[in-house]
Amino acid sequence: MSAPDPVVDALGRLRSPIAEVRQQAAHDLAVLGDRRALPALELMALNDRETVTVEGAFVDNSVPIYPDAVEALRTLYARLGLLPEDIARLTALLNAPTTYGNDAHHLFLVTGEALRPALREALASADSRVAIRAAATLARMHDPWPAIDQLSHPDPAVRSAAVDLADQKVWGPSWMAWPRQTWRDALVARLSVETEPEVQKRLIELLVVYGTNDPRYGQDDPATMLLLLQRRHDDDADPGIRPQQLDRPLADERRARIAVMRLHHPHRAAPADIRRAIQHGARCIARSR
Repeated sequence: MSAPDPVVDALGRLRSPIAEVRQQAAHDLAVLGDRRALPALELMALNDRETVTVEGAFVDNSVPIYPDAVEALRTLYARLGLLPEDIARLTALLNAPTTYGNDAHHLFLVTGEALRPALREALASADSRVAIRAAATLARMHDPWPAIDQLSHPDPAVRSAAVDLADQKVWGPSWMAWPRQTWRDALVARLSVETEPEVQKRLIELLVVYGTNDPRYGQDDPATMLLLLQRRHDDDADPGIRPQQLDRPLADERRARIAVMRLHHPHRAAPADIRRAIQHGARCIARSR
């Protein structure tokens, strides 16, 4: 009688309804180093949303188990290499018209450069989910241009996701490798033509973050100030204020900057203040020409 195949046994445990059993099976498959484990681990990395409880010093924590599948795949890809059939399978997962339970970039990142051509091709997908996951992965491969290009995508969901990527690069650990001026210019250009309210809101929030953290990126730029405030003005139009009430300019540019900062707390900014800030911004632009 032949001994049972340990890979088949571990793959069977990977289908267990018990999260702890699946987690251990992923570890075992990484140790066994068999290519047959790749498809099942890839699906686990994409879709398994279960958690396990880890005892802490004071409180217990719930942690997801899909990272165990990702780490197992990292080990196996490095040990076995990626064959053409592996790239074809991963490309099919990338382009699948579906929503995965976990962020797909966790899986696609561990393939390294081998999947980059497929990722770039997926940016042009008609399915917004495919385009978004491709851009999210490429961004984490330190490639800013796909996300910048997607700011002009016809689907507002894709544009909103592109703005979120810009936000992550402001605050993320790799932001210094990014062309911040290029991002700022791209965000301003998009805001000037954006018509979707939710995307407008995200653009305004992010541009104010740029201005808050570095005066070169918004606060001291009258054109950007005017654009931000004009967008807020359009959203908060008050028909009760007559045009002749808009003639008083702000006393100085400092108050205009304060108005920009109030975008963080729009409930504190009176519509009249916003209008005066807009008018002052227009005068700044006129003087700079």
